[in-house]
Amino acid sequence: MIGEVLGSYRVTHELGSGGMGVVYAAEHIVLGSRAAVKMLLPRHSRDEELVRRFFNEARAATLIKHPGIVAVFDYGHHASGSAYLVMELLEGETLAGRRDRLGRLPERQVLALMRQVAGALAAAHDAGIIHRDLKPHNLFVVRDPDMPTGERMKVLDFGIAKLAGPATSSDCEKTHEGSLLGTPKYMAPEQCRGAGRVDARADIYSFGCILFELACGTPPFDGEASGDLIAKQIYELPPRPSSKLAAIDRGFEALILRCLQKDPNARPASMVEVARVIDELVRPASEAAAAEPAPPAPRTGAPPPGGTMTATRKPGPGAAEIEPPVAQHIVPRTHRLSSSTGIQVIDPSRVPSRVDPHPRRTRRRRVAAGIVALAVVAAAAMLRWWLGT
Repeated sequence: MIGEVLGSYRVTHELGSGGMGVVYAAEHIVLGSRAAVKMLLPRHSRDEELVRRFFNEARAATLIKHPGIVAVFDYGHHASGSAYLVMELLEGETLAGRRDRLGRLPERQVLALMRQVAGALAAAHDAGIIHRDLKPHNLFVVRDPDMPTGERMKVLDFGIAKLAGPATSSDCEKTHEGSLLGTPKYMAPEQCRGAGRVDARADIYSFGCILFELACGTPPFDGEASGDLIAKQIYELPPRPSSKLAAIDRGFEALILRCLQKDPNARPASMVEVARVIDELVRPASEAAAAEPAPPAPRTGAPPPGGTMTATRKPGPGAAEIEPPVAQHIVPRTHRLSSSTGIQVIDPSRVPSRVDPHPRRTRRRRVAAGIVALAVVAAAAMLRWWLGT
C-alpha cells in the first residue's frame, strides 16, 4: 500500500494495525496536507453489513458540522476490494490512554474535557445522529492552543451510529429489534435490552459512565463477561461516586448519578442540558457572585440600612459648611443651599411634625409669653407689698 494513491491522497507509511484493519498516514498529492487512511482488511470488506457500518462513519461526519467531530474527507474501495476512509489525522492520545497513563484524572480536567464532548454530541444529536458506542477509546485528545485548556476533544468512530431524519439516505443502518450494538461496559439499559428505538439519552448514559470512570478511576460496572455487565447495566444501581472518592464535588456527583438513571426520562433531557450543568460546575466563584442579583440601591437621601448617611461634597465658595447629616437629622429651611452644592432641598410639608416649620413665629410667641409671665410676677409682688402695709 505504501506509495499507492487513494483518491487524492498518496499513502506514505503505516501508523498501526488491528484485527479489523490498518491505519496509514497519507498526503494530498496537490496540497500536501496530511491525512489518515483507515482500511478494512480484505476478508472484512466482503461483509456487506460491516462495510455499511464502516461507511456510516463518513456519512455521520458529513452531517455533523462541529470541530469536535473528526472530519472524513473521502471514502471508497481499493482495487483489492478493501473499503477505506480518508480522515483527519490526529496527533495526541485517547482518553483511555490518558486514563491508563495517569489513573484517576483531576475533577476540573474531567469537566473541562467532557464539556467539549457534550458540545460535540449535542451537535450530533441535533443532526439526528446517535453515537451508541461512546467510550474513552473513542474520545481523542489533541493539542489546540486556541482552547482555554490547550486541548481539544475529538469524538471518533460513528461506525454503529444511528442515523435518522430526512437528511439521511435510505440505506443508512437501521437497528433491528433484539440486536446488540455497543460496548457493554458503557451501554445504556435500553440498549442492553436490544431495543430498536434508542434515542440520544442512551449517549447521555454512556457519557455518565465515562464521567464516573475518569473521576473515580473505575467504571460504575465492571466484569469479565459481557453477559454479567449487561445484567448489571439493566438491574443494578450504580455506586455513588463519593463511595469511591470522598472529596468529589457534590454537584458533580449529582450530575453523574442523573446521567446513570435506569429510566431514560429521569436523565438530563439533552446534551445541551448536560453542557449547561457542567458550565455551572466549572464557573469561577467570582463569576457566580457577579451573576447574583444586586441588592436594591437605597433611595436618594435615605441612610443605608443599619448605618448613617454621610456627605462628602464640600460647599462652594461663599457657602457655609454644613455638618454631614446623620440618621434622623433634617437640614433646616434656614440652612438651604443652592442646587449646585448637591444638597437636596427639603420639602417643609414632608418634615416630621416634631420639627417646627415656622421657627420665627414660634420665637415671637415665646417672647410674648415671657412678657406676660413677667407682668404676672410683678403684679403678684405689688399685691404682697400692699397687703403688708
